[in-house]
Amino acid sequence: MSDKPASPLKHRDFGWFWLGQTASIGGNGIFRVALPLEVLRLTGNPFDLALILTVDQIPTILLLLLGGALVDRMSRRQILLIADIASGLAISTMAVLIATGTVELWHLVALTLVTGMATAVYLPATSAILPDLLPTTMLTAGNSLMSLSQSLGQFLVGPLAGGVIVALAGTTWAFAIDGATFLFSAVCLMMVRYLPPARPEERTTVRQEIKDGLRYSVTRRWLWWNMVALGIGNLAAYLPLFVVLPLLVKDDLAAGSFGLGLVYAASGVGGALASVWARRRAEPKRPLVALWVAMSLGSFSVCLLGASPALWLAIVFSATMWAGVTYANIVWFAALQERVPTHLLGRVMSLDLLVGIGLGPLGFFLGGVGAESFGARTTLIAGGLIAAATGLVAFVPRVLEPDDSTVPAAQLQPEATG
Repeated sequence: MSDKPASPLKHRDFGWFWLGQTASIGGNGIFRVALPLEVLRLTGNPFDLALILTVDQIPTILLLLLGGALVDRMSRRQILLIADIASGLAISTMAVLIATGTVELWHLVALTLVTGMATAVYLPATSAILPDLLPTTMLTAGNSLMSLSQSLGQFLVGPLAGGVIVALAGTTWAFAIDGATFLFSAVCLMMVRYLPPARPEERTTVRQEIKDGLRYSVTRRWLWWNMVALGIGNLAAYLPLFVVLPLLVKDDLAAGSFGLGLVYAASGVGGALASVWARRRAEPKRPLVALWVAMSLGSFSVCLLGASPALWLAIVFSATMWAGVTYANIVWFAALQERVPTHLLGRVMSLDLLVGIGLGPLGFFLGGVGAESFGARTTLIAGGLIAAATGLVAFVPRVLEPDDSTVPAAQLQPEATG
């Protein structure tokens, strides 16, 4: 008898959800190419580009915990609809401004503020809604399909399509197509049957609900220790890659922009292959063990990437690095969705995302300082070793075995108001 799980796409609601998300993720890949090119076309100032990229992250980082609380208070389908429509209208408006020649830098700043705020609710809602769409036994397979869309859409096909669209038709069409993908995603969400709110009717204040989510996370040894260890590894090895990898390819491997594109494409291919492999395999019996085995593969691949003497080796280790990270993310998200109570899932997901991506500016800074002081190779090798060392958390008692007995369940229920 085969252990291959049934396809999550047989579930109608998940199929519509996945179709819409795949389209908008591909649009994000186009946006990643079009936005910096439009900024440079408009002003030609690298500082302005850095400003736009920073503004894009700040609202997401500041509002993630609030976004997680809203995801637990409202229908997750409704949250995603609002985020898709807001992003789609904002990006479509930008396409009109570019087409009419009236776009200014402050328009792009306003656009990134809107998309950053939408992302703050979109990210936790996307993960938290899966248990509402799929049975528990299909969560790993569902996450693998979502990860496959991200690997191909945001990191491979989307950027490639964005480059072709900008080259042939300009940034106007790139923004217009991206805006259309968000609106298409909203239509797909409308095809999903009504999903009840994740929370019971009794509610406290948003501030208290955020505190409840934090308290739940820090009092679960398996949840908090793994979350922090993953965040440290991300800060040491993976966030600095955005700064260090181009320097490695350009200065140490003398490969130029084409070589850098191949290394990035290999990351997308590695992530896609890991997603397909996870989809075809049964859910691991000890998911947190599988998580750290995969993270070890990714971390040591970062070290080998830094030590690569030739471009082709850098391409290979870029693929294995992202394959390990992708599989680890699939297993981790499935573990959270399966083990965290549904009325807390949005807040726990938002905290996990904050620990993972909220340190982005610090990671970029450390990557720049490390490359300037010690060189790209040393920075990557040191970061990979630190990330590998975080796997020692697996030897902490009860970290690999989820245990919800730390805090009585009654203390986690929201108090009724009035």
